[in-house]
Amino acid sequence: MPRDYGFLPATTPAWKGNLPVGHGGTYRETDAGKFGAAAVNWVQWLLRGDNTAAQFFTGAGAKDAGWTVESRSLDVMKVAAVRGTWVGR
Repeated sequence: MPRDYGFLPATTPAWKGNLPVGHGGTYRETDAGKFGAAAVNWVQWLLRGDNTAAQFFTGAGAKDAGWTVESRSLDVMKVAAVRGTWVGR
C-alpha cells in the first residue's frame, strides 16, 4: 500500500516490493515462484540470520529478480537467529 508506506516514520525499517504479475502473484508456479522465493528469503534472513538471504532485500537481489523496490532503514534491524532444528534449505 503506497499510502501506508508513506505514513511510516522514516526511522522504521520498511521494504516495499512490487512484481507486475497481477493479484494472484506467482503462487501457482513451482515453489510459489518469485513470491515464494521472496518469502523464503525473508524467513531465512529474519529467523536464521542468513546474510545471503538478506541481500535479496538489502542488496540487488529483488531488483535483479524483476521487483520494483523501495526500502529504508533496513540496516537498523536487529536480526537474531532462532536456534533449533530447521527443515528446508
